Amino acid sequence: MLNLGIVLLHQGQLAEAQSLLETAEKLAPSDPQIREQLGHVYLQQSNFTAAQVELARACELDPGKSALHFLLGQAYKHLGQTKQAESEFAISAKLAQNNASSSSR
Repeated sequence: MLNLGIVLLHQGQLAEAQSLLETAEKLAPSDPQIREQLGHVYLQQSNFTAAQVELARACELDPGKSALHFLLGQAYKHLGQTKQAESEFAISAKLAQNNASSSSR
């Protein structure tokens, strides 16, 4: 379901992707990838509150993934929550820098 949801998301079939990903989320509520993709769907639908909820949960489940923090920052920014957005962007930058320095060793 996750992979098909991603394909539908990339094809712009947001309602279909959302439906599949919501079903997948019920089956695997602790899967950060599912929550990340739902966050993408909600961002594209301009449903920033729902995106923030999903992306915050994804960050809790996979706190070391810089892209999740960046996406959460985007949701906060659209919601007008500037301080939270800046905090998430800073976390994202720090994680990306740490990952880059770790891979160059």
